[in-house]
Amino acid sequence: MLQNKTVKIILSILIAVFLWHYVYTEENPTVTQKFENVPVQILNVESLESRGLTAVGTEEQTVTVSIEGKRAEISALTANDFIVTADVYGYGVGENNIPVKVDGPASAVVTDIKPNRITIQIDELVSVAHEIEAVPMTSLRDDRELYVTGMQPAEVMVTGARSVVTQISKIEARINADSLSEKMKSVHGTLVALDSNGAEITDISFSSETVEVDAQILRSKEVPLDVNVTGEVSSKYTVSEVKIPETIKIIGTKDALEDIEKVKAADIDISDITATTKINLALNLPEGVYPSQSEQVNYVYVVINNVAVTEIEIPAANIELRGIAEGSTAFVDETLESVKLTVRGSEALVQSASASDFVISVDLTGLEPGTHEVALSKEHIKSFTSVEMEPAHIHVTIKNEAQ
Repeated sequence: MLQNKTVKIILSILIAVFLWHYVYTEENPTVTQKFENVPVQILNVESLESRGLTAVGTEEQTVTVSIEGKRAEISALTANDFIVTADVYGYGVGENNIPVKVDGPASAVVTDIKPNRITIQIDELVSVAHEIEAVPMTSLRDDRELYVTGMQPAEVMVTGARSVVTQISKIEARINADSLSEKMKSVHGTLVALDSNGAEITDISFSSETVEVDAQILRSKEVPLDVNVTGEVSSKYTVSEVKIPETIKIIGTKDALEDIEKVKAADIDISDITATTKINLALNLPEGVYPSQSEQVNYVYVVINNVAVTEIEIPAANIELRGIAEGSTAFVDETLESVKLTVRGSEALVQSASASDFVISVDLTGLEPGTHEVALSKEHIKSFTSVEMEPAHIHVTIKNEAQ
């Protein structure tokens, strides 16, 4: 009897263990779960900044975390239950592969992290001053333009990684033009950094996030431009091109622009110019009318070239004796071997110059037999800046053929 009772107890225990194992393994099994695009938090960024460094593009770093655990314990977990970190402490300038660490609930076992390292670019932290350009947030009509008379601050310090800051082409202060009219008004502008392609640059900070802009919306008008260029450059130089804008865009109120048909600029004197330069136009505009602040040519562009110099010798035998009387002969003083020409002009023209480009002559018309001092004349078809001749006079002897 006692033996049967013992057997029943043992069977009861075995059944209980079996049932517990069944419930634990079949009703609450071990499962796996994957969480994608879990953001990586970058630790100890301040340690980089204390060394004049910064991490680039840290906001974009994510990983995939795989876990394992009992279904009942992990089924309610989300990506927010896991903290993924990468510690940049001690790393230096350049591309760094930094290990990733995952912290989560004790009920979940992290089985995999992809990637288990992330690439962080560390660069020098720099601050650069940039001027600010005010622009409307929305496009204006073709005959309207934003006119800015003041901005506070006029420039802003931009701080960030050197590789990022050097991409900045301009800083815009974007303002709501809908709130503006022909009457001057002060509005707030939000700062945006742009690269040369017009794409916005992030991962930077401004010394001021907003600016105060004094602006108004004015009408625009394009009219002919009258510019007079005066003076001549030194003989050491040549003017190869003078670019003068034919028209000018002006802005003002409707009434101010109505009677303007042409704009005259002050004369441009090029006498003292020694290099290619832009000379800003001084426009004669009535009160309340201004040159457009949009991109346009408000200057005269003068292209200056240094004058090249070379010396060419013309043999005395090549001097043409013109105007010899019939029955007479003439000859150049035999002590003269050649005539020296000092030629100045553009480098290309001067380099190609030769004796064949010149005709040297004297006019003996009306001269009696005997020895005469006569002036040399020179001719050339190429556009040299100047040609100096030495000697300027020679001695020519005229004889009758009968003598």
